[in-house]
Amino acid sequence: MIRSVAVVTTVAVLGCAAPVVSPTDKARCARPDPVAEAKRAVAALRVVSFKSRPMYDVGAGRKSVTFTPRDAGPDARAVITFPFPGKFDGAPNGFERLKWRSYTYDNALYALWHTANGNQEDAAEILATLAALQRLDGAWGFSFDVRHGSFYNAGYVRTGAVAWVTYAFAMYAEAFDDDRFAGPTVRGAKWLDRQVDAKTGLLRGGSGRWIDGGKSFEPGYVADWSSTEHNVDAYFAFKALRHAGFQTRTDPAALATLIAARLYLQDEGRYAQGLQPTGHDRISALDAAGTWTALFDVSRGANKRAVSALAWVDRVHGVNDGGWRGYKPYQKGPNVWFVEGSIARALADHRLGRKQRARAFVSEVAQLACIAGGPLLYSTSWAPDFPATPAAAPTLWFALTVREVSAGKQPFLWR
Repeated sequence: MIRSVAVVTTVAVLGCAAPVVSPTDKARCARPDPVAEAKRAVAALRVVSFKSRPMYDVGAGRKSVTFTPRDAGPDARAVITFPFPGKFDGAPNGFERLKWRSYTYDNALYALWHTANGNQEDAAEILATLAALQRLDGAWGFSFDVRHGSFYNAGYVRTGAVAWVTYAFAMYAEAFDDDRFAGPTVRGAKWLDRQVDAKTGLLRGGSGRWIDGGKSFEPGYVADWSSTEHNVDAYFAFKALRHAGFQTRTDPAALATLIAARLYLQDEGRYAQGLQPTGHDRISALDAAGTWTALFDVSRGANKRAVSALAWVDRVHGVNDGGWRGYKPYQKGPNVWFVEGSIARALADHRLGRKQRARAFVSEVAQLACIAGGPLLYSTSWAPDFPATPAAAPTLWFALTVREVSAGKQPFLWR
């Protein structure tokens, strides 16, 4: 799994602990209203102003490299990824410094939330920040700091994050018929087009990587592998671009056919984590194996495959973390409920007509939100790369899912 939020923190958690909130408190939140909990969780996110000032990136050997963002305008904003990193005990040393860190993927989700609800200017304020942070080649770095003279990891580029940002721009353009972000949208689409590998037809992973436990950075690294998650992200981005009237070299239907043919593991009825030059990466990662790919298969009308993927998730990724019943990020652990990667299964079940299953899982997530308070937790217990702390991404996935499953709105996300 090439995670979209918790990587590149250069901090680690040694082993897994107990859940930071106890499911024994469920009596207090026995029948939570998912719509109300989602609204409260989103309102609890930290959204701050973004000013276009010179920033710094990390080059080879951790040498500073200047990055100068475009003018974002006076109203640009950004959502903080881990808004209250010290809320629960057990965080590793140094985790507190992430209280000003904002991930481009999270901002895409936040813009999508406002777009889904018709809040044009709220969405535009987030997209203005992303437009300012776009690299000259059309890509976006992974994360940035919102403080003056701040850090922007522009050299760490992952195709999945670029696809999500481009998708958010395209969905905004379609929803509001507003071309103010046409430039960054087109540049993002062209960057995605250039990532298609001539041999496989799949998109490659990106560039730049941290090594030695985050002590060194290799800006020249080129990811020659293809991630299932990234390609699913790109499929929905290309699909949204076409619907919004943008031209792309990559046909989303053709890409979907290649994903289904090259990344599916027929013998296990689920998708691989990705494709390496040497063959399939057969690690079972929650979103790639079955939750995000179930939404992908439903979108292309392959409902039987979606059902198979969700059955795999139930068998292989189901976890009981101190009483919380959810899904772990990998087949081999850590044994924590990875909340963000799990929520898509409710959306997939809902679109498959399994409404009772979808509502039951949404209710479980709503109970976690009610008991924990504030934004939804990223994970139920502290584990490496899966912090047990309030986070933007699971909160926004929850809100977007509840909007359809519980509030009865028309499909919006990854339709």
